[in-house]
Amino acid sequence: MNTAEYPIEPDKIFCFMRIFGSPQVRRKYLLIPAMPTPNGRLHLGHMGGPFLKMDILARLYRRNGHQAEVMSASDVYESYTLMKSFRTHLPVKTVCNDFHELIVKDLSAMMVECSHYFNPLEETFRTTVDDTYRDTLEKITAAGAVVKRTEKVLYSPSADKYIVGTWLKGKCPHCHSDAGSYLCEACGMQFNPEDVLEPAAVTGETDLEEVTVDSFFLKITQPEALIAHIQKMGVPDINLEIVQRYLTHYNNEVRLTNPGKWGVKWQDDIWRGENYNVVFPYSGLLSLSRVCGGLYPGGQHPFSKDSDVITIASFGIDSTIPWFAGVLGSCLATDELKPFDYFLTNHFYRLEGSKFSTSRLHAIWAADIVNKTKASVDAVRYYLTKNNPEFEEKDFFVQDFISLNNHFLVERLNNQIEKCWHYLEPAEVQPISDSLLRALEAALETQSAYLEPPRQQLAESLTVFDSWVKRLTDKNIWKQQPYWALKSIALLAYPVMPKMSQALWTALSAAGAPSLEGFLAIEPVVKNASLPRFFEVLTYEDLLPCLPATLTQATTQSQTSSKILLDFMEPEVEAGIMEVREVNLINNDERIAPFKASRFEVYPGQQSPLDIHEVRECWFVSQGKGEVIYNGTEVVPVSSGDVLYFESNQSHQVTNTGEDQLIIFSVWWKE
Repeated sequence: MNTAEYPIEPDKIFCFMRIFGSPQVRRKYLLIPAMPTPNGRLHLGHMGGPFLKMDILARLYRRNGHQAEVMSASDVYESYTLMKSFRTHLPVKTVCNDFHELIVKDLSAMMVECSHYFNPLEETFRTTVDDTYRDTLEKITAAGAVVKRTEKVLYSPSADKYIVGTWLKGKCPHCHSDAGSYLCEACGMQFNPEDVLEPAAVTGETDLEEVTVDSFFLKITQPEALIAHIQKMGVPDINLEIVQRYLTHYNNEVRLTNPGKWGVKWQDDIWRGENYNVVFPYSGLLSLSRVCGGLYPGGQHPFSKDSDVITIASFGIDSTIPWFAGVLGSCLATDELKPFDYFLTNHFYRLEGSKFSTSRLHAIWAADIVNKTKASVDAVRYYLTKNNPEFEEKDFFVQDFISLNNHFLVERLNNQIEKCWHYLEPAEVQPISDSLLRALEAALETQSAYLEPPRQQLAESLTVFDSWVKRLTDKNIWKQQPYWALKSIALLAYPVMPKMSQALWTALSAAGAPSLEGFLAIEPVVKNASLPRFFEVLTYEDLLPCLPATLTQATTQSQTSSKILLDFMEPEVEAGIMEVREVNLINNDERIAPFKASRFEVYPGQQSPLDIHEVRECWFVSQGKGEVIYNGTEVVPVSSGDVLYFESNQSHQVTNTGEDQLIIFSVWWKE
């Protein structure tokens, strides 16, 4: 097998083995994406992080023969639900229940499948959740890891409100950026209310009094053990640095409670007005995870000390302290709970250069882009995977999404799939060739290495799929082995593009979901209809129903490395159908020249790179108008329908002088 087509980093080198038909050790996984606050719907910024990560990983594990359960819940006791209640004049329970249902619809639209995604306020879960919150704190207290500390906070008598959490704004005490609640998104640090610089009430109360309250904190008595466990997880250095900085600054203490009116009550301390000491939402993350664990099939609790279930959580960098210090610290403080095995984190995702914002309505809601436009769920998932904020902040650029959809998914992938289905003769399906099987095994192993923790690399995993599509084209496998070409596409694409993969798998009469176990079986194919089109050509206007008012076509931009979009493909050449003939009109002779072809676009006002090469080339202008500079001096106006010929070693460059995309097809061959 040629593994050079699927390069991986040195720390991911592994021994290739026969994965089809070989006995596999069936492992068990519990995957928990971050618990979203039900004060709004899920946008692509949410989807591009924890939810897509966990769904892709679960599908990979299940495809490979393992048990993987994705579970999560709405974080109803997060104080931001109170702000939404204040803004909408709706009871906080109504806010939580309504947005919980909308979140479920967003997850469903993006094909993020959860074994359980529950609402802690539902009668079925309310008692269990509240009891688990208290039980978690009781376990930590019994282990001697809880301390009570008096702290200063602001209080508004007129509103009977402690100015903490969602009600507090000011300057971060660490970097002096605007911040609020307990977190600075600019530097990733948590802080206590009394540390906030220039504190004020978000809702404008001015009758603020400084009062004292007794709050409870987790005391991490062995910070070196916590750091060692984090290092063992193999997480990015930035997360470790944030944790170390926080523990040093706050004396190894992590908040467990705060004053308020909404949440699980802890102990019977008397507060002003109707307030009491509530379990801090961040410390509730472990409790919600434990409730998820109680739903795991088979009877074994994933967080019991003797559990063989591998537990993985995924969340954004802004939740570093709650998960790494709060959740892990609590698990390590008691002998009764097994800590998480892996954490997968991500940075912020922006929309056209500005952070996704629910409050400013600067967002693309997950269900809207799928249900209100022609964009397929697979196209959205593919783009979010390829352009993922796993190691740095990334942007969703509308024009780039359109370009990727049109040039790769429609023109290259979907069109090849349709031609391949045309070539398929059900009665003539033969066993897969050994060379193709070996190459597929290498691709699958490499894809798994990129997707599994501790160093998941979503974007890199797609290089495996993209290379496989190229391999099928270059080696003419689409035509020579159409059944196996389609089935291998279904298998490799399944974690990222489940809708297309399942449709292909079913069309080939394979049972269940795409899997290694079912791949080699050849089932009778009933070819009585065409395949559905999995991807449709998109325009900016097609996406308008899902785009926020903060965007216009003029403000959207492309962030590709060049303003020219190239999609090189070797065409499929059949004798008598498509060829290039050089004709010598003087000698009246001719020859067939092997050739290659491409299609490219130039945006209005932009220019293609200067091109000079050893081959001869023809351009066919399909759309738009422009000016070609030939040999550095000759300027030739061109428009739709024009054909241009360039001799070898003659420079040429085109500028789009029109208002529409300039689309050119190019064919080149050696002399």
